[in-house]
Amino acid sequence: MLKKMPVDNEECFTQEFNAISVGVLVLDENQMITKVNNALLDFLKASRIDILGKRFGDAFQCKICVLNKKKCGFSAECDQCKLISEIKKVFDLEEKSVKLEFNKSLLSGYIQNDYWFKINISLMAQDNSKNVVITFEDITDQKNKEISIEESRDYYFQMFEDFPSMIWKMDIKGNIIYSNRSWFLFTGKDVQECNSNQWLDLIHPEDRNHYLRLLDVALVNRSAFEIEYRILHKSGQYRWIHAIYSPKYEIDGINVCYTGLGIDITDRKITEENLTRYKMLSEKVDEVILFIEKSSGKIIGANKSATRLYGYSKKELEKLTVFDLRAGEKELVIEQMENSNHKAIIFEALNKKKDGTLIPVEVTFTGTLINGKRVVLSIVRDMSERKNSEKALQDNEEKFRKIFNNSVDAKFVQKFTDQGINSKIIEANETATEMFGYHYDEYLSSEKSIINYVDLELSMESYFHKLNEEGHVSFRASASTKVGILLPVEVFCTLCDINGKKTIITIVRDISDNVKFEKDLKQAKVDAEIANKSKSEFLANMSHEIRTPLNGIVGMVDLMRLSNLTPDHQENIIIVKTCVNALLNVINDILDFSKMEAGKMVIQKTDFDIKALIEHTIKAQLPHAFGKGIELNYAFSATVPQYLIGDSHRIQQILNNLISNAIKFTEHGEIWIKTKKISTEGNHVKVLFEVEDTGIGISDCDLKKIFESFKQVDGSFTRKFGGTGLGLAITKQLVEIMNGEIWVDSKEGVGSKFSIALSFDVGKPPQEESEKNREVYQIDKDYRILLTEDDKVNQIVTARMLKECGYSVDIANNGFEAVEMAGKNAYDVILMDIQMPEMDGIEATKRIRETDQKTPILAVTAYALHGDRERFIKQGMDEYIAKPIKIEELVCAIEKALKKKENNINNIGVSINANGEIVFSEKEIKQEVTYESVKIMALSDAIDMLNVNVANGEFAFFEKQANKIKCLANELDVEDLKTIAFKIELDARRGDFEEAVKKASKIWPIFEVFKKTALELKID
Repeated sequence: MLKKMPVDNEECFTQEFNAISVGVLVLDENQMITKVNNALLDFLKASRIDILGKRFGDAFQCKICVLNKKKCGFSAECDQCKLISEIKKVFDLEEKSVKLEFNKSLLSGYIQNDYWFKINISLMAQDNSKNVVITFEDITDQKNKEISIEESRDYYFQMFEDFPSMIWKMDIKGNIIYSNRSWFLFTGKDVQECNSNQWLDLIHPEDRNHYLRLLDVALVNRSAFEIEYRILHKSGQYRWIHAIYSPKYEIDGINVCYTGLGIDITDRKITEENLTRYKMLSEKVDEVILFIEKSSGKIIGANKSATRLYGYSKKELEKLTVFDLRAGEKELVIEQMENSNHKAIIFEALNKKKDGTLIPVEVTFTGTLINGKRVVLSIVRDMSERKNSEKALQDNEEKFRKIFNNSVDAKFVQKFTDQGINSKIIEANETATEMFGYHYDEYLSSEKSIINYVDLELSMESYFHKLNEEGHVSFRASASTKVGILLPVEVFCTLCDINGKKTIITIVRDISDNVKFEKDLKQAKVDAEIANKSKSEFLANMSHEIRTPLNGIVGMVDLMRLSNLTPDHQENIIIVKTCVNALLNVINDILDFSKMEAGKMVIQKTDFDIKALIEHTIKAQLPHAFGKGIELNYAFSATVPQYLIGDSHRIQQILNNLISNAIKFTEHGEIWIKTKKISTEGNHVKVLFEVEDTGIGISDCDLKKIFESFKQVDGSFTRKFGGTGLGLAITKQLVEIMNGEIWVDSKEGVGSKFSIALSFDVGKPPQEESEKNREVYQIDKDYRILLTEDDKVNQIVTARMLKECGYSVDIANNGFEAVEMAGKNAYDVILMDIQMPEMDGIEATKRIRETDQKTPILAVTAYALHGDRERFIKQGMDEYIAKPIKIEELVCAIEKALKKKENNINNIGVSINANGEIVFSEKEIKQEVTYESVKIMALSDAIDMLNVNVANGEFAFFEKQANKIKCLANELDVEDLKTIAFKIELDARRGDFEEAVKKASKIWPIFEVFKKTALELKID
């Protein structure tokens, strides 16, 4: 409720009103000034007349009212006026009092005065109306100070917030009291998040102890400290900070908090780590690395490669500038370093070594910042080798260009397209223009190759497919020139990569001369084959001409041995036969060489006893060795399997050649034959044969030709030692045919050692001879044989042999007679000579076979070339007998043929006549031919040979011959003969030859008694 002021008190009120020290005015309900005291008028420098009856803004020149030219309270801005708003609130709400601080801008002429007032608005009743009393207290200075302080505080706060470094305040418990925005950006956490963890929890575990030690020292010394450590970021990564801590104390010295200033040094640390890593790596790389101070060009760092390249020590380099390494290019170097700020630049230059040598280098400049300094990282690569390579490449390109153009072949470079070998030509050499007549531009202007290939073995598509699959192809064809001439050519195409593009390199070679040469070569081959055939025919004829008379000699010798001869005559006959065999060996060597030269030598593979073979071979050579006083020894390793699979005949031939050579060229001393195992793999064994002598030896220069045909170390050796010069050549070729190796170690005047390595399959022991083979067979009929032979001597000899064996013989002088007689008569066997005038044996056989397929026909020939047996059998014959004919071989072949015909084996018809002599019986009457008769003949021969050995002093043969006599005597059950033969064998083995000779003289009388006893038993 408003109180009404009494009228009598008004004067008193006015006096008191004006006496108030603060400004006071009274407003009516229309906010018009009704009263104002002197203090306010003095403060605002206004008169009462100008103020009364006006609103506050109008009375005191409110800036808003003046500028808007509107009365106080009627401008839009007046709605924001706190004074008007609060006055209205007092009137409307009848609040007794309202206090307010506000500022007002008042004009005094053109001068604006900004005031801060502290006012009090009170409701007052006067003259039954509501009024408000407003007191004004000027607080402008105070407010200005407060505002200044606040603005200063805001300024520094904002400055801290915007400060690039981190600022924080932390209490003694580790709680963050304040942190600026940089802290938040660094950690990713605000104050509350940081306080959710202890401060130490944010520090990297490896850095905590160091931090705590420094903190303790700072507290003791009451001093600040600096530290670098890692803080955990909100992302989970650690970031590096360089921090300065300062402890704060109260007046009483109690520590209350810490203030901290920190800088994010993560990038610096990374840079330092990278730099450290880079420096470590730079020491290991081959490239030169220099660190150059950009401002001065001074070298501030260099790796070991730099010292190697330039020849300076590291200290010497760090005293130089980059300009010292590139004298005369300072301005260019400065420009290059400047350009490296924006991006790495690469250039080539010449650098100078310590000794003044200039070297070409490739340099990379990269600008970087190290410890706040602009540095140029220079990577230098020595280009000497590359430059040399480039020069070499240029030289090679030039060289290959010359080779390409100067080649005798046409060369093309073609695109690789679906057109294949006919693809477009993009390069051609000069020979191509000359060979085919096209101009260079004609080759390159055509969309496909203008070379047309014809006469191809396959299609062009096939060749292209092969080129695409294998990367190369070659073929022969005919290529047409520009004028239409066909050239025979050989084409070579190769795929290659040229500058990243698949390309065909084609070489076309004119082979006109080659074609002519091949044609001539084919003709030469034909001529050679004809010549070889002529040679073979010559050898066959030679063999025939030699063997034909030899056949007569051998036959007569065998027949004479069957007659009653004195011991001297027997010895003479044996010598004749030995000479004949030697001559046959020479012929066989020549024929063997011919076979091997023609590639027609066949190696047989049968089971054989290698130990027995070597022993027999050595025993056969003993007489020759002992005759010269040479010891012949052998050693057979127990690791070598006894039974092997191979060609025993050829192996014996090889060993005979080597041993006979050793004996021939050794005057005194000894010869060793050794057999060893080299290796075993499964069922295969590799065997080493060695023949070592103490003979004349071979010089180094002669070693190269000892295996050549028809050659000996010295021509005089042939005259001195004899021989054809084929032995070692045949031996070497036989070894090679058997996939073996042969070599010789020799020293002139000391001796030689021939070594042979051969591989075999392991063989099996032979099966025991079946008793069935020892049965006695009966001749139950006469056998009639047709002998076809044009040579009269051979007719007589062979016919007599056959008759002595008990066969009936008819003779045909040529093929015509043989055909005629075979057609008229029935023969059990036909012996057919091959080489005869008028009609040869092959033609005669063909004609006989037209009507007679059963009668056995045996080829008898002096031809002795490889493949004869197979050829004769293919022509319809049943077997093959080579001249000179041995009687036992002849009988064996006939009986084999008869067995095949009648499935009945007939042994040789041998008997003992009335005088006790062994003869072949005539088959005039039915007669028994026994197995024992054959053995008696063999025993007689063995005793004769032993007597010859005794007469010639050939003691080396004693053991062998005595053993043979012992075995035959055992088979014939002649106990006395077997016993004395065994004693002779033992004496010979012990070397007691004198005693052996005494016992040998007793053998013949014992045998004579046995023969007579056998005859009596036969007659009975």
